[in-house]
Amino acid sequence: MFFPSFVNNFFDMFRTGTIGVGKFLCGIRLPYSMITTAIFPIQTRRGKIKRKGAYQYEDLGWHQNHSALVIPKAAEAAMLNGKDIAEFVLEYSKNPDNKWDFMLRTKVPRSSQLVLVKDDEETVLQNICRYYPCKDGGKLVKIMPPLEEGGELRRMGIDTSWNVIPCNNIDNFDIDKIDIDYYVEEASKLLIGVDVG
Repeated sequence: MFFPSFVNNFFDMFRTGTIGVGKFLCGIRLPYSMITTAIFPIQTRRGKIKRKGAYQYEDLGWHQNHSALVIPKAAEAAMLNGKDIAEFVLEYSKNPDNKWDFMLRTKVPRSSQLVLVKDDEETVLQNICRYYPCKDGGKLVKIMPPLEEGGELRRMGIDTSWNVIPCNNIDNFDIDKIDIDYYVEEASKLLIGVDVG
């Protein structure tokens, strides 16, 4: 199955300059970040799939983001094979070898602190932390030093819409606790302007 022709037409227009940043695709105004980083996976005539930007999950370098690789895989399955994202994520979670693909990572500088807030209690975490979204976890908060001397500490949430569990030891990962809705929603964001159904 080849990618829909409207996407190929879009890329032709983008290459030739007839469409620019902020233009429309299927009636949806595309944000700059979507045009520059979320390049669609495309299946060539020989059957090879080319992935770039937010859809790349193979051959990642050490400097690239390896978090939640199930998200681009689910988006690709929906776009190229017509699979339902929720079904794909549930099926994918049944294989214990795929547990790394559900993990996310955050890193805070030494001047800051990472804490997990649950039931009004703060637990200090290490500065490089793996975690996964779950229903009964807590909120990740980055505490940064004040901008001015004598000012208040600055607090910034990480994945604020979701509860998470830190998991720096993969043996503590519990696939039954993951919040499938997080992965479905994030993969659906990669389908903006694409009709898969």
